[in-house]
Amino acid sequence: GMLTPGWLLTDAQKLFEQNCVHGWEIDGAPGMVYTLDWDNKAVVRHRLHWTHCEASAAASALLKRTGDEQYERWYRLFWEFCECHFIDRECGSWHHELDPLNRPSGDIWAGKPDLYHAWQAVLIPRLPLALQSRLPGRTLTGPFGEIVANSIVPSANDVVEPSARR
Repeated sequence: GMLTPGWLLTDAQKLFEQNCVHGWEIDGAPGMVYTLDWDNKAVVRHRLHWTHCEASAAASALLKRTGDEQYERWYRLFWEFCECHFIDRECGSWHHELDPLNRPSGDIWAGKPDLYHAWQAVLIPRLPLALQSRLPGRTLTGPFGEIVANSIVPSANDVVEPSARR
């Protein structure tokens, strides 16, 4: 099996932090803007569902890996935002994008998104980071009260044997 590279966790934490610091509410409205320039100024101020889905999945994974409470706060913030703005309770499914005022929009791409990212946002928190773990963690509940993460907090030294991947 392969060991997890030592730099991976630190880099993932830094990437997550920078995106949250520079992308969330950068223009005064809640949500993660779609595009920033090299000076961290908003270029495309729309909010897209897939970026919020992936952000919630990343927060869940970092929470499971580190146990750091900040990731639970981010996870809940992303899900509350999705619940309030992206989930389309009238027509079903999700809105693909929101304009800079967080209203459903079709400026970038008109139509309903596929459920790939929404499904990932729901599924990833339910899956372990590795098939084997040693450290107990905690239970994380989702926006509807369901359990979305179990007590798996793998070590950086966890190895997944090829035979265990099936």
